[in-house]
Amino acid sequence: MDQEPRFYKIICSLAGFVMSVSWMYCISNEVVGAVPMVGVITGIDQTILGLTVVYWANCVGDLVSDSSVARQGFPRMGMAAATGGSTSNVLIGVGLPFTIATIKGGGSVPISLAGTSVIMFTFMFVSLIFTAANLIIFRGHLKRVYGIILIVVY
Repeated sequence: MDQEPRFYKIICSLAGFVMSVSWMYCISNEVVGAVPMVGVITGIDQTILGLTVVYWANCVGDLVSDSSVARQGFPRMGMAAATGGSTSNVLIGVGLPFTIATIKGGGSVPISLAGTSVIMFTFMFVSLIFTAANLIIFRGHLKRVYGIILIVVY
């Protein structure tokens, strides 16, 4: 009676992990399902909604955690996590499905470029070039103005 059960921590930790993954899956499915409905009601293109609403919702956790790490005295770690998390997310989230589709289909995967996609790719390319230029010019020490300009471009 005075000792905790032998596998109590392992079982409860595993159950908590499975429950949190299940809740995140259910909530993200509802959000992704609600975005097309908002697009139909408001008449806003679903591509724009996906790159704004869904992307912002995806980045809120990173914003909170990376900001708190930087405030605790580890700004380089916060910057590396912000950059690395988004990069790996894009590489795995886009690269893996296209690789699987290419392997299964044996050919290329067509990508259609509509009017809004061209505009978004243009702004993405401008922000990428601007970021690379700032990193080279300021030798990795980015200023506050850099962040403000990226928010304006977005």
